[in-house]
Amino acid sequence: MLRVAVDAVPTGAVLARTLYAPTGQPVLRAGHPLDHSVLPRLASFGIRFVWVDEPALAGLSPVEPLAPVTAWRAERALIRTAEAARGGVPTLPAALREELVDLAGQVADELEALGGKIPLPYPAGAGEDGVLATWIAGAMNRAVLAGLTALAGPYRTYARDFILAAWLQDVGLWRLPGMEDAPPAGTSAKVPAGTGAEPAAPEPAPCHPVAALEPAGIAAAHRRAAAHVAATLRWLSGVDLGGLTRALVAQHHEQRDGRGYPEGLQGEAIHPAARRLAAVTAYTLAVEGCAHRPGWLPHEAYEWLLAEGPVLWGDDVVHELAGLLYPYPPGSLVQLDGGPWGVVVDCAGARRLRPRVRLLPVHPGPGEAGETGAGEMGMIDLLSERTRQITAWALAWPAAPARIPGPAGQGR
Repeated sequence: MLRVAVDAVPTGAVLARTLYAPTGQPVLRAGHPLDHSVLPRLASFGIRFVWVDEPALAGLSPVEPLAPVTAWRAERALIRTAEAARGGVPTLPAALREELVDLAGQVADELEALGGKIPLPYPAGAGEDGVLATWIAGAMNRAVLAGLTALAGPYRTYARDFILAAWLQDVGLWRLPGMEDAPPAGTSAKVPAGTGAEPAAPEPAPCHPVAALEPAGIAAAHRRAAAHVAATLRWLSGVDLGGLTRALVAQHHEQRDGRGYPEGLQGEAIHPAARRLAAVTAYTLAVEGCAHRPGWLPHEAYEWLLAEGPVLWGDDVVHELAGLLYPYPPGSLVQLDGGPWGVVVDCAGARRLRPRVRLLPVHPGPGEAGETGAGEMGMIDLLSERTRQITAWALAWPAAPARIPGPAGQGR
């Protein structure tokens, strides 16, 4: 099966996974054909992606982090949170706070039930409010990784706090002047979340405000974005979230070397739990990119974490996080050598960074799709074919929305 944007589903495609209403009742069962009478209705319900049958991927069943109803409820709660923050509501409403706390507990339970399965991150849509959709996808994926990190380490009983903090840590971005319609740090107006391009040269992780290392314009943008932490804490002032959640929000951009923000804390001054959320945040931002940088390819972000993470957050944190991360989970779309696209079918063991890929029967181009040559079809094992490289990636088909250019001219 393949995850496809609703507006790109070809007529006659067959639904591979049942769609559910917020009540948990099925609204369209697996096996139902998707035609012009169905697809517009899906979009009206806010459904942006569906799983469809793909003969070339028979037997592949990617793992989603959460039950569909839980993910839907969490996304809607995040939409209301962002709208409240940027709409001038003075603080997080009590009813919304209760809903988020309840959802965070449900998410923690579902992540624990994964039992070591490798989940596929959520893609960002490009609807009427693509910035908001991208922010929500980032918050969802950060919360999943934060929860898994808590469950795998010494903060197992605090997974709910990690998830809640990951959802709330960036709401202050919507409170900053001029940020209502601009991409928050960690999102991109040009490169959709879920795609990546190789950086031109080694550099700090995206959205890291090290003024001495960056051009004046970028440094100014980073300093401005850094104000979101204080804005978030002000908006959450007086809200009953618990001391750990508040500390996680306050320190989610700090580093042990003192070059983080907003306080520039060093060493043991950073809460051990916050070191973990800060590493999660940095990795996810490196993959997502920001308003002035394309995201890195996931394996590049992973290698950066291994190289720089011990100094920034500690060996213990990097060891825990690196064991959880699979840059290309089964179901990920990858482009090989700037040419054919395929879907990752195996990334276990030694294939963590060099997965096995099933090539798709079509490949993307600038506005067209055509049959691949017979020699391109089949399975590619990157672990054995060392000369082949992943040059772009995505979390849903098509690899990038049609109205947004692909990264570095690598197609879409």
